[in-house]
Amino acid sequence: MKNKDLLLGLAAGFLTAIFLVPTLINTGYYSKLPYEWLIIFVGLPVLAVVGLVVGNFLGRVVPLMWQFAKFVLVGVLNTAIDFGILNLIVFLTGITQGIGIFFTAAISFSVATINSYFWNREFTFSSKKKAGQNFTAFLTVTAIGLLMNALVVYFLSTYIFPHLIANANLRPNVAKLLATVITLFWNFVGYKLVVFKK
Repeated sequence: MKNKDLLLGLAAGFLTAIFLVPTLINTGYYSKLPYEWLIIFVGLPVLAVVGLVVGNFLGRVVPLMWQFAKFVLVGVLNTAIDFGILNLIVFLTGITQGIGIFFTAAISFSVATINSYFWNREFTFSSKKKAGQNFTAFLTVTAIGLLMNALVVYFLSTYIFPHLIANANLRPNVAKLLATVITLFWNFVGYKLVVFKK
């Protein structure tokens, strides 16, 4: 593992912390954390580096694990961006279901996707292709992931969770979490086998 990997791990952990704050505030969990600033802004960067160290160690046995560890770290950052923007828009507009939440989920996912391209290109897969050369394939794989993600959030937030979850601000977050798990596997396979294939 290079020093660059450690610095990028710290940066990803810190950026994750920044984008996590709107989600914690909007869902009411921020005030429930003891030493919230310490846990968020110190704990997450340290956890990111520890995750990379473990991934690098496992990668010596199964080489794919090092790349997957970096992909997961970038995925956590992208998820924090996705959730952070989603919650910021929910906070500003009050939209928690219906067609509005579909567009809100699409916007937040799109911003996280742009971030994902650059982090995965440079850090996870270390693509030697020129910027933009694999962007069309990236957009295709990601567009399918976007559609899957937004539809899951829309369906769960509008039809399922109003009957199961009383807190309206929590519904899109739980839906987004489930949608993110689904698209995580889709994106890794698509990026590995199609977009950043060496």
